[in-house]
Amino acid sequence: MPPRNKDSYCYTPLSDGPYIRILTLYPGHQADPLSGELQVIHIEETGEYEPLSYVWGDSGRCSEFICFDKSIELTTSLQGALQRIRKQDQPRRLWVDQLCINQNDQEERSRQVQFMNTIYKNATHVLVWLGDDPLDESRNAFELIRSLDQTFKNKEEKEKFRVRYTEQLHKQSVEDWAPLEHLTNKAWFTRGWIVQEIGTRAPATLYWGKSECDWALINGVVQELADFHHLRGRFGLKTSLIKYMFQRFIEPPRLSRHANRFSLMYELQRARHCKLTDPRDRVFIFLGHYSLRMGNTLLAEMRADHSKTVEEVYVDVATRALLGDPERSLITLASVQHPKLPASPGATIENDLPSWVPDWRRSEGHLMSEPVSPHCAHGNRTSQVTIEGGLLSVRGTRVDVIEICSKTLKWKEFHCDPTRKDLAIESLWTDVCGETSFDLKTRYMDDPNSDSAVFAYLQTLSVGGIATALRDGRRYQDIDRKDLFARGLAYLTKALGTSNLVSPELHQMAEGGDYHNWTRDADCAASNRAFARTQQGRYVLGPRVMQLGDILCVLYGGKMPFVLRAWSNGDFLLVGECYTHGLMEGQAVDMMEAGELVEETFHVR
Repeated sequence: MPPRNKDSYCYTPLSDGPYIRILTLYPGHQADPLSGELQVIHIEETGEYEPLSYVWGDSGRCSEFICFDKSIELTTSLQGALQRIRKQDQPRRLWVDQLCINQNDQEERSRQVQFMNTIYKNATHVLVWLGDDPLDESRNAFELIRSLDQTFKNKEEKEKFRVRYTEQLHKQSVEDWAPLEHLTNKAWFTRGWIVQEIGTRAPATLYWGKSECDWALINGVVQELADFHHLRGRFGLKTSLIKYMFQRFIEPPRLSRHANRFSLMYELQRARHCKLTDPRDRVFIFLGHYSLRMGNTLLAEMRADHSKTVEEVYVDVATRALLGDPERSLITLASVQHPKLPASPGATIENDLPSWVPDWRRSEGHLMSEPVSPHCAHGNRTSQVTIEGGLLSVRGTRVDVIEICSKTLKWKEFHCDPTRKDLAIESLWTDVCGETSFDLKTRYMDDPNSDSAVFAYLQTLSVGGIATALRDGRRYQDIDRKDLFARGLAYLTKALGTSNLVSPELHQMAEGGDYHNWTRDADCAASNRAFARTQQGRYVLGPRVMQLGDILCVLYGGKMPFVLRAWSNGDFLLVGECYTHGLMEGQAVDMMEAGELVEETFHVR
């Protein structure tokens, strides 16, 4: 940074209460120094203003902003953003975190986090800076967005598009989609804070180099592309990031497919892919979210506190979620996803968190216990939880023991690829289930009154096909079991082709089944998980750290069963949630009430 000729700007401390600073950016031309003034004002008396959303980039301050004839250092990224949005003939009222918050005052930073949602919710218009465009890609990207928008508005053109990018996808040029790939891979789309910055009703404009595009237009195209997951995969389009963040802070109808968002734990889980410099902000970015108004007073009382360690923040929010809402609390335990877990007593967990506290810095896979899921392994029994000295005590019953586990399943493990020889659908059946062929004769758990083993197997790998029902907007209970079976069998017969492993009867039952839906469900559910069989013959899709000897149990309040690991002095470690065919509708509680299983308290470290 060139030597400054002016003294550094000295921030006046903000008054107690909801006060913020608004920046007035003075007009100027490209080469003119950036200058303006800061005004302290009550958050409800700001008048019209536009917040700026951008990527900080390198934290080094290489430029300066002149405020009241004093100097404030800027990052290069912010300098470029302000130069791009500055008007030549009139001032512009803005809110810019790097300037409107005293970055050297930790206490002020923590207090201002509480107001972030209100700042963006009350905005006249949101400005988004994607960065410079040295390769001149932005114009083509935004032109493609506008072209796709017109295509999707025309019924005939939309059908031509569907055929071209499903049945004839392999013939399409990658180059045609390169502009959109480059757009969706911009760093801004993975920045954690944008979840609330762009998640309100305020209109927004995206600026990339010299080009600009309306945010609602981009999102409309992205929503249309949502069902073309093979297209998105082939051309490297990360449009799912855009779909995720659109209006994330606007309360949806209670009965919509977005009702998952009323759970803070679900929102923390969904945001795991976002990038944040400070891991504590994975919690703090949601402090203005409507899920905090859903009756859990302990969560509603939570405040941003950057004096706490990451571990203290994560333990605090998990504890508040577990103790403050018995009806929905065990989604907290379902959010636990260990990349590693000690195999035997004596070792320690590498992240310094109790095993029952989710580490939101890591993203291992999809959450099976979604709030809108119809599964109820708990049999409508409310959670019974206490926490003392880092030890979680929870009521439930142990059902079975893991006997054999697969390796970790990869993303697209069930993608139909004729060149693959090591098909997971076959190896899991033979190596884990211990079966030699697919037919209707073999019954699940060797029980003549149970489902066929093949049906149980396909349902387990796809977590019951719940995701398809949610995508289609249908009630899970309204889907015929024959349809669910046909989907899985359609994949099975397509993957194995003319193999004599599959009986003629199953080939016939597969006719009319949509293998695409089963593949999509299984790829999502099984990614980064392991498939297992228990001592009693149950099929389990569970955490990748699951191992021989782990205990399968049902905990009160849990939509899914859980896997625990016996530890020292009668205590346990939480391994994670799992899907177990035959335990998803409260059967374990029925067995307990019939005297076949015993209720107990599990102490989890």
